[in-house]
Amino acid sequence: MAIDIQRVASECDYARLHDLFAAYEEDLIPELRHGDVPPVDELQRMFSGENAAFLADGEQRAAGCIAVMRFDRRTAVIRHLFVDPGARGAGAARALVTSAVEFARDAGCKRVVLDTAKEHLPVAYRLYLSLGFHESAPYTTVNYRCPTFMELTLAEDLVMKVTVEIKVDGSMLPFELDFEAHRWSAPQDFPEGSFPLAAEVDGKRCELYSDRSFAEVER
Repeated sequence: MAIDIQRVASECDYARLHDLFAAYEEDLIPELRHGDVPPVDELQRMFSGENAAFLADGEQRAAGCIAVMRFDRRTAVIRHLFVDPGARGAGAARALVTSAVEFARDAGCKRVVLDTAKEHLPVAYRLYLSLGFHESAPYTTVNYRCPTFMELTLAEDLVMKVTVEIKVDGSMLPFELDFEAHRWSAPQDFPEGSFPLAAEVDGKRCELYSDRSFAEVER
């Protein structure tokens, strides 16, 4: 069966995506389900702009889907990889993941992350391994037990830790920002009233908080 991968664009595409998301939820064991599928108009808002969803078409029907969303300035996250049971074995899943990764690469992301459950979804886990993903530290929290976090590095020069100088009480002090954990460290403690602090990294504003977390914020 020939597989054609297309980015979701039209209202009809989003309606098909909605149906595939619903089939995906039904296909998962109860412990891994995400809940109700958002309505079509919400899917349109979720997967436009810097986010995207793709359909795999085969023999005049939607055979599968995948979504990719911007997680932070360096990172995209893959979600909802699903292929209809009747269309499996024809390479649709591999083609979908490849399209999502290329979208992230073209958008300037340095890595792609995902979470799966290798004990319950061994076929998907082996697919990700074959495409260069490896197990990694958690990038977020999830609401199911025993998740398997994975990532694929898209740039050999990926730097996840950056040292910047920030002015605190009139002095310039070094802070290390860990963009994987979104945590900061410094050689000394600071009073609560000093926060939030701000730093510029690659033209992006980062706000540092008293709990030693930080976030990239829009200007």
